[in-house]
Amino acid sequence: MTATINEPSLELAQLRSAVDHVACGVVLSDAEGNLLYWNHAALRLHGYATVEEVKRHVTDFAKTFVFSTPNGKVLGVTDWPLPKMLRGEEIENYELWVERTDIKRKWFVSYSGARVNGSEGKDQLIVLTMHDMTARKEAENRLHNKETILRTMIDEIHDPVYIKNADGKFMFVNQAMARLGKRTTDEWIGKDSNEVFGPEIGNEALEMDKRAMESAYPFTYEKSSDAGGLMRHYLITKCRWLDGDGKVGGLVGISRDITSLKDAEQVVRDGERHVREVMDSLSVVVVVLNVDGRVYEMNRMAREIFAEEGLKTAQVIGTPLTSLQWFSASPEVRETMVHTISRAAEGQRIHLDNVALLHHGRAILYDVVLAPMHDQAGIVNHLILSAVDVSERKVAEEKSQEHQAQLAHLERVQTMGHMASGLAHELNQPLAAIVNYAGACRQIIAGGKAGMTDLDSVFGDILTEATRAGAIIRRLRGFVQKQRPQAVAVDINSLVNEAMRIFSYEFRAAQVVARQNLEANLPYVMADPVQITQVLVNLLRNAVDAMRDLDTGNKRLTVCTESIREGVRVLVVDSGIGIPQEQMGKLFDAFYTTKANGLGIGLALCRMIIENHGGQISGQTNPQGGMIFSFTLRHGEQSAGE
Repeated sequence: MTATINEPSLELAQLRSAVDHVACGVVLSDAEGNLLYWNHAALRLHGYATVEEVKRHVTDFAKTFVFSTPNGKVLGVTDWPLPKMLRGEEIENYELWVERTDIKRKWFVSYSGARVNGSEGKDQLIVLTMHDMTARKEAENRLHNKETILRTMIDEIHDPVYIKNADGKFMFVNQAMARLGKRTTDEWIGKDSNEVFGPEIGNEALEMDKRAMESAYPFTYEKSSDAGGLMRHYLITKCRWLDGDGKVGGLVGISRDITSLKDAEQVVRDGERHVREVMDSLSVVVVVLNVDGRVYEMNRMAREIFAEEGLKTAQVIGTPLTSLQWFSASPEVRETMVHTISRAAEGQRIHLDNVALLHHGRAILYDVVLAPMHDQAGIVNHLILSAVDVSERKVAEEKSQEHQAQLAHLERVQTMGHMASGLAHELNQPLAAIVNYAGACRQIIAGGKAGMTDLDSVFGDILTEATRAGAIIRRLRGFVQKQRPQAVAVDINSLVNEAMRIFSYEFRAAQVVARQNLEANLPYVMADPVQITQVLVNLLRNAVDAMRDLDTGNKRLTVCTESIREGVRVLVVDSGIGIPQEQMGKLFDAFYTTKANGLGIGLALCRMIIENHGGQISGQTNPQGGMIFSFTLRHGEQSAGE
């Protein structure tokens, strides 16, 4: 497309002003490929903010952009829209994938171009317009993928399937249908049944097509035909399909070979047998009940259970389900099931967890579902009870909890290993004092001047230091002791104080200034004290590690507690080196660590513990430098100040 500027008063600036308000992207270039101007839409489309960023030669973008055809073929710069225009080619609706490599962004664009010539016929400008077609292209791709999947699925069906238009012409046939007519799939398209099968069979098929398109429901009939001297029987189902205007557009048909079935009665019997076999193959108990709760049918698992009670199938059929020994584990279970059956008979679907039912002479936990079945009139005529033995799952869940507790215990022991030198120092102080006091006693006694008052004072000092050493040992023993998690109502502030005491030597050794800002009278939280102390110690250790290489005056750590609607929040704030933003999303992943010698289980274990307590844990950058880790716990029944 070429336009000519006849009015010399029309300046380039005026053109720029005009195109800057166009909804589509517009780029202006001179005849040499120098990009003179991009309107706002073009800048946004390509991820730029100002014209100054893009006022370059088109080839300068070779390292920034990748252009490729709709089928994925990467183009050289010479085949980009503007270079094609520069060498005299016309482009219109030139659709390409465009990828900007520096920001990892990709979109689909339709380009068109025009030349604006001066009065002497020389090219003054090339105008390139562009429309973002990404949404449309993605929608087309999704639709194409769905169509491909649907066609593939239909082609894999062993039964012949076909689609016709309102004139009875074949629009689609699957491979099974093509084999049936001994033609390729393309040879069916556009033909009707007469052209494919001949008038004898075709006329009847067209008549059935007409009846199917007149019915709002699927139309099914049987058809027998001679195939090479062998009589084949088909069960054919046809149903009409509607176009976007709600008008009948044609029909969909499927033909099933039922040659092995002697008659419709045999089809029904085989169908019932198939359902029974499916039910028997299930590893769950299935019982079909009448609406009054009497047994109508049951699968193999149910028959085996009732056989253990000495009952044959004939004895169980017609018996009220709740009168059987299966429901005799407790009166409450029987009463619950009677009520549940009544509700299901009213049309409700009910799910019961952990129902104790008698099996093998002992109570077994089942998940029970009772659902209504409806007849064609929508009236409940039967109930289906399914029961799944969940006892093994419960055992597995308990084992999983045990494994989690073991992992937590190992992590606590590992923490104590890291703190070994500090613990030795903590114990050395009272033990050294005891030795000194004991030596003083011996000197007093050896001097012959021992008085009861003097000895009592020294022994009192020895007792004080021994008690101090014992308190340290008890505190550490309680922290590393292996025990099953048990949630109780605890004061979170006391747990913070305990964790700070455990870690006190580490603070001094690393020259960290540790402070507490604890809100008073917080509500009790439901938590396992050892596990929450473990979380706190882990967060404290991470904070200290992050500050080890800082100058002494810059090592600051604060632990805060505060009340929230759900319970309490605990925050551990440090002034350490922080964590890069790109790593924040992986902080709580198992085996991911930012430490040279870390295992990557500490924060993952913290998240597991907090989430098992019904809380949440997160980490974020401290605006003043370092990190802020916080977690929440649900409140108990009273406040810590009561």
